[in-house]
Amino acid sequence: MSEPEKPRRLVGPALVALTGTTLGLWLGERGSLLTGLTDLAIVAALAGASLVVAGGRPRRRALAAASCLGVFFAAWVVGVQEWQAAFNLCVTEGESIRIALADFQHRTGRFPASIAELPGGSPCRRAIRGSIISYHPTTAGYEAAFGDRFVTHTATDAHPFQAHK
Repeated sequence: MSEPEKPRRLVGPALVALTGTTLGLWLGERGSLLTGLTDLAIVAALAGASLVVAGGRPRRRALAAASCLGVFFAAWVVGVQEWQAAFNLCVTEGESIRIALADFQHRTGRFPASIAELPGGSPCRRAIRGSIISYHPTTAGYEAAFGDRFVTHTATDAHPFQAHK
């Protein structure tokens, strides 16, 4: 194989690894386990794609598939950690978010249409999926919430964040 052909031969595996990294991070940022047929299909498709693009002997293909899945699961762990950090930040900084919303309303006469309008952008952000806070302005104020599969924290312009099971 000539020298110019070697880098081209790595493009396919590199694209599959990049896709696996992005999907792993994106799925991890949900803050939940990999469950369901969709998650299983994504993992199987990544393994299959790495088998196809690796080419060569079966051992090489198996190594490519294992490497791709390793990268995927490492990125998924990072995504879960990002979600957990955002969740913990919301738990500890919930009142400061409400203060920022009240300050915005005091300055502009309205609550923001999106939480991203706050100075400094969206609080409790993840790398790909953005803030874990669900925020909706209402006619008189706003409703905000975030949570996991065990507890939901809700707040309004009149009430601080409270945990509900």
